[in-house]
Amino acid sequence: MPESPIQPSRKRRDLIRFLLIIGVLLLFNFVGQRLFFRLDLTEEKRYTMSPATKQLLQNLPEPVTVTVYLDGEFPPAFRRLQQAVRETLNEMQVYGGQICATYSSILRLPTLRRHAASIMKR
Repeated sequence: MPESPIQPSRKRRDLIRFLLIIGVLLLFNFVGQRLFFRLDLTEEKRYTMSPATKQLLQNLPEPVTVTVYLDGEFPPAFRRLQQAVRETLNEMQVYGGQICATYSSILRLPTLRRHAASIMKR
């Protein structure tokens, strides 16, 4: 049975629709990489950086290095803290550019090793 003339136009329309969807997704991806935005849906705006903080970060006179001693394997509560600190510092880097974060394990500090071990046992 020969194909009807409607079939090629439907295939073409589906192909155009597919390519359009791929193009829109690529455009969103490109724009998303270039622009930074964060939606804070908490009532108290817990994750929103204040305008004063943004201005301070933009006007830093010299680079600031922050050492975070939250690297390694932790219990779930500490992992959430670890992720929250990492996200906050990343956001500060976006707004300021002069923030450099380094991550280290608290167990590398000999004086704190015993204290950290006692905390981890709780």
